[in-house]
Amino acid sequence: MHRQFRLYALCALILSACSPGGPKEAAVPEPDGQTRRTLTQGVVVGTQGRDGAQAWYGIPFAQAPVGDLRWRAPRPAESWSGVFEAVDFTRRCPQYAGDSDPEAETGALVGDEDCLYLNVWAPAGHRPEDPPLPVMVWIHGGGNVTGWAGQYEMGRLAARGDVVVASFNYRLGPLGWFAHEAVRDTAETALDQTANFATLDSLRALEWVKDNIAAFGGDPQRVTIFGESAGAVNVAMLLTAPQAEGLFHRAIMQSGSFTTHSLEEAEYGPPPGAARRGHASREAIAYLADAQGLNLHEASSARLAGALRALPADAVLDAYRALHQRDSGPLAIGAYDSIDVTRDGVVVPLEGVEARLSSPARFNAVPLILGTNRDELLGLGFFDEEMMNNIGPLAYWPDDWNLYEAYGEYPSRIWRAFAVDEPASVLTRAGHSPVYAYRLDWDEQGRMLGTDLSRLIGASHTIDLPFVTGNFEDPISDPLGVFFNRSNRQGREALSAAVMAYWSEFAATGRPGRGRGGALPHWPSWSDGSQAGRLQVLDTAEDGGLHTIRAPITVESVLNELEADPRLESDAERCDIILKIQELFPFLGDRIAAYEARYCSRYD
Repeated sequence: MHRQFRLYALCALILSACSPGGPKEAAVPEPDGQTRRTLTQGVVVGTQGRDGAQAWYGIPFAQAPVGDLRWRAPRPAESWSGVFEAVDFTRRCPQYAGDSDPEAETGALVGDEDCLYLNVWAPAGHRPEDPPLPVMVWIHGGGNVTGWAGQYEMGRLAARGDVVVASFNYRLGPLGWFAHEAVRDTAETALDQTANFATLDSLRALEWVKDNIAAFGGDPQRVTIFGESAGAVNVAMLLTAPQAEGLFHRAIMQSGSFTTHSLEEAEYGPPPGAARRGHASREAIAYLADAQGLNLHEASSARLAGALRALPADAVLDAYRALHQRDSGPLAIGAYDSIDVTRDGVVVPLEGVEARLSSPARFNAVPLILGTNRDELLGLGFFDEEMMNNIGPLAYWPDDWNLYEAYGEYPSRIWRAFAVDEPASVLTRAGHSPVYAYRLDWDEQGRMLGTDLSRLIGASHTIDLPFVTGNFEDPISDPLGVFFNRSNRQGREALSAAVMAYWSEFAATGRPGRGRGGALPHWPSWSDGSQAGRLQVLDTAEDGGLHTIRAPITVESVLNELEADPRLESDAERCDIILKIQELFPFLGDRIAAYEARYCSRYD
């Protein structure tokens, strides 16, 4: 599924032609003796971080997954002697730098396979002997091919929410997800037979939290996992991983989904006639055999696995990048397109995650928040040259605003349907409770140099992140410095305070309620009262405020609206929207095909 997640990230950066270039050096924080803590591995010291919080950056939670440990379950980190200075927030797993990367030029390979480190934040002055605080464990997004634990500063959330926050790195791309019989045949443990090594990294991080978070003043019996985009997908995988039982107690999925790949697709590629959703391991190995001059085609499992584990990480990633460029052409979006979460029967059930939701006894049934941004994909039309006009890099506008908005609105609502409304309904019908749902509607970017950002982008993918962290000033939250300005400051900061209060109250009690402090409008569960389908809208007071609506949708109900949408003038336009939805969400399969037959056949 995650090829489109990289497209979604670009939708939040539609003015990338103005993006500042060049790497920037980050200052290394100074260690502070007041942050000295004793862990199971040894003594650690952190720093006085930003935003009124103590911070510990870059604590190892597993051994480096290098050499013979590549494509194996993470092994517990080794102990150290002396005092470990946890002040390095720059560690990350191998990835290709994006346009707004703080340290490298676009397209450069950055990071290191020795990357399984995590960060912890706690309110300033909070001590291990104080009453334990709720714990929130962040799983970063980035299409499962980019991102790192230090990308977002969580100190403000920790300080304002009165919670302990942790974030961790996990292996990315084909180093984190790789399905092949040679790997399975050379397994040393049962978990080594997985295809989802990054999911095992998440499990290892949660085990570390269980064993060590009390040293930071956190409560290991109140752990909330939360993530956005691919990070939310990884939250979903933990909901059904049997090894995760008891390691967390609430979960938040921001703009995620429950979709997975089959083991056959991950190893051999899509079946004939099916849409490609990434390159499979055997395709990459065939490329590597030619590019590296290796005789891998008839090698034994032991020899093949040994040869693959001996390759440099950049050779593995470059193989996937070459395949992506070969099959997608020079305008390919994203550095490469590998297959991630896979139904391997080890940590991800063979029948898939969605199949487990109808039986709470078959998954880790904890209180759950599901949500999306209202306009996740509104910017899709921006990349269509036939739809858009522009004056250099200064002003952009579509030929037809009605078509532009419909072209982005329908995929956005489809995303909400399969990621929020439909699973919330399945869960509540099955007796799982509580489930909470939200939609974030902030779209107050305003205009810049003749471009109406609010109307072009709206409440797009990733716009929720600074509202959760409270950090609008960080470049990662607004790479071009055009979304968050003086005119929208008061409203967005008030909305951010509300979002942090809801999230931290959920972490504390399993209910968002009226937020931490009890001053916000009540957030009911999806099935609160006699009618199901309740969803909390998160917006500024000037634009609707915090309120509850009841308007459940399904994939089919959204697509049926195409028939009579007054903004669309022809079946050709309806067909274009259906084909874009098919391209973005191939896993919906036959549910979309019926509408293609309806609209596109009439157009043909």
